[in-house]
Amino acid sequence: VMADIQAYFDGMTPSYKNEHRVLCKDGNYKWILARGIATTRDANGIPTRMLGTHTDITDNRNREQAMQHMLETSPMAVRIAASGGRKVLFANHRYAQLINSVPDKMIGADPQAYYANAEEYEEILQQLVKGQAVTDKMIQLNIPGKGKRWALASYLPIDFQDERAVLGWFYDVTELNEAKEISEDLARSKSEFLANMSHEIRTPMNAIIGLSHLALNKQVSEEVRDYLEKINHSSESLLGILNDILDFSKMEAGKLAIENIRFNLDSVLDNLNKLFSHTAEEKGLEFSIEVAPDVPTDLMGDPLRIQQILANLLGNALKFTGRGKVGIKINLIEAGNSQARIHFIVCDSGIGMSQQAIGTLFQPFSQVDSSATRRFGGSGLGLAISNSLLKLMGGSFKVESIPGKGTSFAFTLLLNVASYELRHEVNHNHEERQAGALTKDLRKLGKTLSGASVMVVEDNRINQQVVKEFLTLSGVKVDIANNGKEALQLLEKNLYDAILMDVHMPVMGGVEATTTIRKMTKHMNLPIIALTAGVTREEREVCEASGMNDFIAKPINPEFLIVSLAKWIRPRQQTEATPVKVIDGWADIEAELPGFDFRTVKTMIGGKSELLLGMLQIFFNDFAGESVVIMSRIEEDKIVEAEKCLHRLKGSAGSLGAHKLHQACEALDA
Repeated sequence: VMADIQAYFDGMTPSYKNEHRVLCKDGNYKWILARGIATTRDANGIPTRMLGTHTDITDNRNREQAMQHMLETSPMAVRIAASGGRKVLFANHRYAQLINSVPDKMIGADPQAYYANAEEYEEILQQLVKGQAVTDKMIQLNIPGKGKRWALASYLPIDFQDERAVLGWFYDVTELNEAKEISEDLARSKSEFLANMSHEIRTPMNAIIGLSHLALNKQVSEEVRDYLEKINHSSESLLGILNDILDFSKMEAGKLAIENIRFNLDSVLDNLNKLFSHTAEEKGLEFSIEVAPDVPTDLMGDPLRIQQILANLLGNALKFTGRGKVGIKINLIEAGNSQARIHFIVCDSGIGMSQQAIGTLFQPFSQVDSSATRRFGGSGLGLAISNSLLKLMGGSFKVESIPGKGTSFAFTLLLNVASYELRHEVNHNHEERQAGALTKDLRKLGKTLSGASVMVVEDNRINQQVVKEFLTLSGVKVDIANNGKEALQLLEKNLYDAILMDVHMPVMGGVEATTTIRKMTKHMNLPIIALTAGVTREEREVCEASGMNDFIAKPINPEFLIVSLAKWIRPRQQTEATPVKVIDGWADIEAELPGFDFRTVKTMIGGKSELLLGMLQIFFNDFAGESVVIMSRIEEDKIVEAEKCLHRLKGSAGSLGAHKLHQACEALDA
């Protein structure tokens, strides 16, 4: 103590401050804080007297000692650092173990030296200076002799030994983090394996399903047609199992997402009718889809997942029902604030289940009755996936069943109403797949595509044949490229309305080819649609990032293929060979176009009807098919782009006197 005081007197230290343990007259010890405040000096500048203060800090010291004892025995690594968090005042044994040292060597050290990222520690200190605690922060340390370590850390600004300090807690989570990384690596490997397997399986399945579609479009004997129907049905069943496995994998990885897009409920029900009415007819079952008249059909939600749930329930109902009926009933529970609570029931008169069996329904890879499974088949995944999908959409199943009498699955969904109108009646008649039926359907769907030119970029010969024939049936001209490099060569010689681009190809893949095409100014807006057996969200994102406009998964559904193309290809102008009605004068124009009011435009152009006809032709050329473009943008949730298209259409319609179209645009814009 005297040495410290003498150093102060001699001017070697600018200030004096120290804690002393003193013996009082009553025989007890106390702690005092001694501070030197000023010194007096003689004429020669030699210190003669010091003015100082003594402060009793016994209680504070006792509290600090109690706190230090508590921190020392803590199972967490703890240290206290002063001087802005840069000098360790206290460290317990757990902290010493964490940084591979001993407590005594820690005192006075700068803790920043142990941080793998020094800037990260600076950010923590800046937050503490503002009086804000930092909690549960994952930090990486760089420990001599131990290397990189991960710790979960919390920091709190405190007063310690009469100065501001930082109290830090640390929990070594290196092993946990490594286990997490291993788990994530395994999940990635599993996801990649399933994606690769999906691609490998879907490629030959595309050939089987596609060629069976094309074969059923030919004139063949009834016996061969029966074989083809069964091949087609079996391959689609196999595709359903594959989709179930992929969906289950996505749910395990937490990557299954629910969309919120505009859809029509009647379209979903039509699809279900086409999928299951024929099976019901073959089994002699009554099949019905009953929808209450007040149920809105123009909705917002995930139509694919709703259809998937209903399809799984209907598939099971038909599978386990030998006689009687199977059906869907849909009712409106309540509506308001642009939302509708809709109740779905799928019921059957099949074999039924016990209450004990119902309890195991939604477990993956489980079947209620193994003997029934052997008779009827099934992977045991469908209901587990449907249950998970329903939970993601905010719903849950209610199951009622009586052994030998039947089962009903019910659930309720709260959906946004896109346009609250009463449903239109839908004809739920099943159409047999007779010769020429596919041609008729594709021609009808692709009526705007006749004469369009499309390049198909695909390395698989059978897939080339399948896609080319589907397009040819729709009146589309087709050129084939075996890889991305050939596609670029064809693009230099010819003009195309769209490109169907496979993703995985030798020489040059679809992503690389698309990226190259998008760098060409004249092809910046050329529709490029991914055509691939990969169905993961990651692959979709890669396709979109490269500049592709849309995504068609293999096996290719011919109707979906044509509808997708029709979204992106504008209708061709009428040729001279196409018969058109001759329009002569204002009377004919006004008679043919009752949705127009030409009074303003008539004045503007001086009553010249031939000038108006030219304006109408330009309007048609610019905007034919615009509604398809706007709807596709809305369905893709590209609202800003949709609104730009709509504003352009609304303005032109208003200028030309198309008042009904203008009013419709205003309503949609609102």
